[in-house]
Amino acid sequence: GIVVGNGMDSVIDHLLMLFTDSSSSIIDMNPTFIYYDYAARRAGVEVIQVKRDAEFHIDAKTVLAAVQKNTKVVFLCSPNNPDGSVIELATIEHLADNLNQKNIILFVDHAYIEFTDRKKYDAQVLVKKYSNVVVGYTFSKAYALAGFRVGYALMSKELQAKYLSLITPFLCTRASIAAAKAALEDIEHMNKIVTNNERGRVFLSHELKQLGYKVYDSQANFLLFSGSQSSALVTEKLMAQGVIISAIPYVNDYTLRVTIATEKENQKFIK
Repeated sequence: GIVVGNGMDSVIDHLLMLFTDSSSSIIDMNPTFIYYDYAARRAGVEVIQVKRDAEFHIDAKTVLAAVQKNTKVVFLCSPNNPDGSVIELATIEHLADNLNQKNIILFVDHAYIEFTDRKKYDAQVLVKKYSNVVVGYTFSKAYALAGFRVGYALMSKELQAKYLSLITPFLCTRASIAAAKAALEDIEHMNKIVTNNERGRVFLSHELKQLGYKVYDSQANFLLFSGSQSSALVTEKLMAQGVIISAIPYVNDYTLRVTIATEKENQKFIK
């Protein structure tokens, strides 16, 4: 089944409302998208942190070992935010299988999946196989509709029925739904965005390495990189020249993230 939300954030919020209470816990694999932690804490739910390694990889055994009796949801972001690394489908299935035996929801965040080899990494194939798997998507990234706030998720029919019994009926405007439908039909534009992203990602990665930065492997529409200068200082100096990138202090004080843009914008950033 498919559910639609006011951005993927609202899908996450509704899942927490449906499956957790103040006696529950969720598992978060950080550094990752900060909203899982924020939404859970706001709902009064305990957050169990499982650290990714230095290259942002996860260990399935460590994740499963962290599960408690009160754990209700496990959040997994692939490609991961802020680094763009992907999780192998076999690893996701291993988690899904083990968590399913304990009636724990596995939420797979695929906000950036359109920039990857979807046949290789998209977890939607697991939705029919495991009733506990929920896969979230958004129109905010590859479809460039961030301001319209349209997210959606795939889940079993059983979960969909529970989910729909809880939500309010008017989460998205007619304009945002119309924009999302139009975006889905414009395959040519989507292919253009993905092709430009792949080209820009190769260019920026090469140029940043030439400048002496460590660049993390990414399959998203951004690159995480680190150097010897304060990230706050770098972002401040770039902003003065009309280039906006992000410091990522929750990784460390020297790490930054740049979104892949047009060829002209990418070149300006490197210059």
